[in-house]
Amino acid sequence: MGADLLVYHVSILKEKKPDLKKGEARIDELEKTKPEDWPEYYCQREGIEDLSEPGRMEQVRQLRKDLNEFWCWIDPESRKNSREFTWIDVGPFRIWLTAGMSWGDPPTEAYSVLERLCAAGVTDAMGFDQDTNAVTIKVESPS
Repeated sequence: MGADLLVYHVSILKEKKPDLKKGEARIDELEKTKPEDWPEYYCQREGIEDLSEPGRMEQVRQLRKDLNEFWCWIDPESRKNSREFTWIDVGPFRIWLTAGMSWGDPPTEAYSVLERLCAAGVTDAMGFDQDTNAVTIKVESPS
């Protein structure tokens, strides 16, 4: 029996700082966006079929909460619960990672937060690399 190691990451050039204000602006933009113009992947991922006024406002509230959590995890001045994220510098990039095993609940609280923010285009707006991916690594138990 095996399990998968799920890794979610975003990267940014080391000399750049993530732009919280641009992330907030992206969420403000989504708040005003017609339901049919919301990111398709975000809606599929969240299982959203109706983005009428109450549903859209609920999603916007969740994204604002997610952005606040994400910022608290990665901002050097306010880093909390450093177990949710780690980073590594590779060449000119700083890569932020969150990961865990695929059994049961989501791998980490940060995994779900990051997945929603990426799907909604918030991390792109903040200046993170647009090639943001979830990676699955197969881990097999020795026989």
